[in-house]
Amino acid sequence: MDYNMFKMTTEELKINLKYKLKEYYKSVIATDDYIYVEGTIPIMLVAHMDTVYKEPPTNLYLDKKQNVIYSETGLGADDRAGIIAITIMLEKGYKPYILFCDEEEVGGLGATKAAKELPIPNVNVIVELDRAGSNDYVTYRCDNNELDKWVEKFGFVRAEGTFSDISFLCPQWGIAGVNLSIGYYNQHSKNEFLNLTEFFDIIQRVELILQSPPVEQLEYITASYKQLDGYETYGYTGGYDDAYGYDSILIELPVEELEELHPEINWNDLINKYGLEIEYIAKQGAINALLDLMKPLK
Repeated sequence: MDYNMFKMTTEELKINLKYKLKEYYKSVIATDDYIYVEGTIPIMLVAHMDTVYKEPPTNLYLDKKQNVIYSETGLGADDRAGIIAITIMLEKGYKPYILFCDEEEVGGLGATKAAKELPIPNVNVIVELDRAGSNDYVTYRCDNNELDKWVEKFGFVRAEGTFSDISFLCPQWGIAGVNLSIGYYNQHSKNEFLNLTEFFDIIQRVELILQSPPVEQLEYITASYKQLDGYETYGYTGGYDDAYGYDSILIELPVEELEELHPEINWNDLINKYGLEIEYIAKQGAINALLDLMKPLK
């Protein structure tokens, strides 16, 4: 396990991952927004390279009794844990499709560009490793019973989520996907930690996933609002400064109020096209970034 990845800036990590992938794949597509490779397993693994912290941690600490790793300034396991897990898969000899995205924490901008710029990958399912806890899977606005049956075989339990990179990738490509727990807790705070026992247990389960991909491509099926019972509000609720000086914006206004705020935007088209979920967590510049995302839909 390469603990140094926690200590890298996003730009340093991009360079590191680019050269690491070249050890295992003939062709690597690396842009400022994402890094992508095509593999031999019909599963795409996804994780994001950015964190919410202005600077990476300089000190890492291991609590041997609890078997957790943390830093007093914020670990960044969201989502360096996912990044590290995928590199461990490579070292074990697995060659899935891989997509590392930037700027997930500011609205999924890297995933949005990847979804538009890359050809539709020849995979049967997309698996993101970017969720807190040890046992969850979320599909956001994808409602495919075959997807649920498949992922639950590996011991994951369905939960409700808000947003991640697959919220853009799956609806754009028409491929079903899940976001799995990867063992971190208290994300976006200086109390964040990674439970290593859970982390390595999840890696073993992801190995089984890579060994048993769906036999056919699982289709992205958009859930209706009724199927997302109680989860049909979208919008801004102002901002707050967290301990690290980042503006965070929680979007939870009804569509009707959003239409009054921005009548130039077709919000229902936005939701249907990008699969935006009930809540939308973003950081600095989120409003402008979100409006930029919507421009093609005006």
